Amino acid sequence: MADPSSPSASASAAQATPSAPAPAKTATEIIHRPDPGTLARGRWEAPTWAFYVAGALIVLASLVYLGAKVGLFKRRPRKS
Repeated sequence: MADPSSPSASASAAQATPSAPAPAKTATEIIHRPDPGTLARGRWEAPTWAFYVAGALIVLASLVYLGAKVGLFKRRPRKS
C-alpha cells in the first residue's frame, strides 16, 4: 500500500488532476455598454420614491405590530 505522504503518491495525484486552460492573451468577447445617462428605466421598474414609501410602510407596520404585542393598544376600563 502506498503512503499518501510519499513523493511518488503526490506526483501521481498531480498528474491525474486536469489543469485549467491558460487565460486568453486578448479579449475574446465584445461588450456593448449604453452611453452614460441614456439608460432609461424599464417598463415595470418603480421610481425611486416608491422604494422609500415601501420602506416607510414596512417600518410603520412593524411599529404597530410591536405596539400591539407590548399592549399599547389595549382598551382599559373607564374610571368612574
